[in-house]
Amino acid sequence: MLEVLPEWLTILVTLVLTPILAQIIKMLADKFGWEIHRQVIKWIVFGISVGIAILVVRPALPPMDDPMTFVLGLILVAKGIQEFAQKVYDLFLAGLFEKIGFAPEFQKE
Repeated sequence: MLEVLPEWLTILVTLVLTPILAQIIKMLADKFGWEIHRQVIKWIVFGISVGIAILVVRPALPPMDDPMTFVLGLILVAKGIQEFAQKVYDLFLAGLFEKIGFAPEFQKE
């Protein structure tokens, strides 16, 4: 599994996707009078991060010879996707919270 995100993906997330999603969220919140909640933003970023991870990692499904082996293979594929998605999620969420104007979740006092 990749230890760090590819440079092109880091640029795509920080310079393209984050500002676009921040503007969409702000526009919808202003237009419909919605209050922006951290949990909603986190779920949106989670979904996008998993989608990006699947597209970049392109996992191969395990063979379906034996049900137990297949399920174990699915778990390992899911773990690989989760590890990659976590890196995208952390990068994406930090930038999005900054653009929306949320304070970082864990501030040192």
